[in-house]
Amino acid sequence: MKPSELGIGRENCNMYRMFRGIRYCDYYDAAFMKCSSVKHCPDGLDDEDYFEDEEFEEKKMKTIQLSDEDYKTLMELSKEYQTQDTYYQAFPRFWVPSSEKLVHNIHDEGQFIKIYYDGETYTPEEFSNSFTEHYTSFLKDFWRNNPSVFYDSELEKSWIDYIDYKIYDAKIYTLDYKRQADRNPSLFLSDVELFCKANQHHLGQDPKPFGDTIFRMPKMEKLIKILSRLNRDVPEDEIDSEIKHYALEEK
Repeated sequence: MKPSELGIGRENCNMYRMFRGIRYCDYYDAAFMKCSSVKHCPDGLDDEDYFEDEEFEEKKMKTIQLSDEDYKTLMELSKEYQTQDTYYQAFPRFWVPSSEKLVHNIHDEGQFIKIYYDGETYTPEEFSNSFTEHYTSFLKDFWRNNPSVFYDSELEKSWIDYIDYKIYDAKIYTLDYKRQADRNPSLFLSDVELFCKANQHHLGQDPKPFGDTIFRMPKMEKLIKILSRLNRDVPEDEIDSEIKHYALEEK
């Protein structure tokens, strides 16, 4: 049924809009009363044949049933995603925990030296304490015959060379601290900040969030765009500019 069949013309702007909004409601008859406010319709308002177009079918708003708690949560999450810090990452973005961990330096030029021997790993000092017979033999090369001498850090380079050349089963390697990301992502920066604070004992040094961009994952990108559009009451000046462009202004 078209608006003209019910006596509603474009000059009755309010009634025309009402017709468009409730056309699919079983109780629309109750709304088709005389409109006392006669105004000119704004430019660009679709004519009455709009209802018969396929475009209208595509633009109809759907509804889903949500509890009050779920609705509130979705609105809060939508606002948070639109307004949280970007960490200079491109949209759509996500975060993971990160920390500095010791990793093998393949060029053996690392800051920290480790010795692997008989299934265990040692620092140079730990190795001298665990294998005093080797350290005593090493000290004799420097005319220090007291086997109970404390570890001498000034001789560490020579001690490492001794291990490398004289103790054949010992393997020497070096390590550096490198920032590594954990495989525990979230769309929300606050999630990762809380995780880093609460799980420092599981992480390395200086745990903090690391931002990254979702790349060539169309389903995830669609989901994030939908999430970004759910709450349309967020002040425009608080919304990230890329979200405005890629999600809110998307046609």
